[in-house]
Amino acid sequence: GWRDARQKLIVENDAQTLANIAVEFLLKPDNLRREIEHLAEVAPLMSMLSRSIVSDNRVVGIVGAVADDILGQQIQHGLQNLNFNTRLLDRAVKIAIERHAVSPDYLVGWANQRGLFESDTELLRAGFQAWQDGDYAKALHLLIPQVERALRAAVGAVGLPVTKAGRIAGTSVAINMGDIIYDDATIAALGVLGPFLKIHFACLFCDPRGWNLRNDFAHGLLSSEHVGLGAVLWLVHSLLVLGCWEPPVN
Repeated sequence: GWRDARQKLIVENDAQTLANIAVEFLLKPDNLRREIEHLAEVAPLMSMLSRSIVSDNRVVGIVGAVADDILGQQIQHGLQNLNFNTRLLDRAVKIAIERHAVSPDYLVGWANQRGLFESDTELLRAGFQAWQDGDYAKALHLLIPQVERALRAAVGAVGLPVTKAGRIAGTSVAINMGDIIYDDATIAALGVLGPFLKIHFACLFCDPRGWNLRNDFAHGLLSSEHVGLGAVLWLVHSLLVLGCWEPPVN
């Protein structure tokens, strides 16, 4: 139950507590696959059907049959897990903050353990502060770009390019989250955490079969009803996860 889980997550060491929360609520691709395969055994007919995802009277995504589209199935199933776990994540984070007096400055230090933000952490700190102040609209505006920035910095840290050719000849633009998440070579280069980041970030940020938080935000499609504590909690969690990332040892 929650009491036993809380005892395992919230420990005397503040850094270990945040690491426990980051890992516990991170989507695990193998677990998702096993759950999907189990559901396919229980309801084989359903597993052979594809589903259309409709938003604003248009089809924005399709989840294929289990045999044909395991990634789509994982993202869709992962979204269900995120929604189910939001309240548990909220409780865990609140207890951690109370037990260890976790401040915005502490969270900045945690997220920047690998130097993904270098010395320019003011927007990150302001985003954490907005979250703790309950200003969720401000927190979303500040923290979504910071997650993407950190992910791009991780790609650069493993020696891969962080720009791509621009639409105008002779120019270049920064790679975006989708460029990273859907490139298998990049995910592999990010090391052990790479496959977890792929599923979790695709589901949360940049796939219409999931929450699609980053894309909907960037393109003005995020409605006010979705600007709340739940979305910001998962943003904060994503930054905890990025703080756990370590470059692979060659």
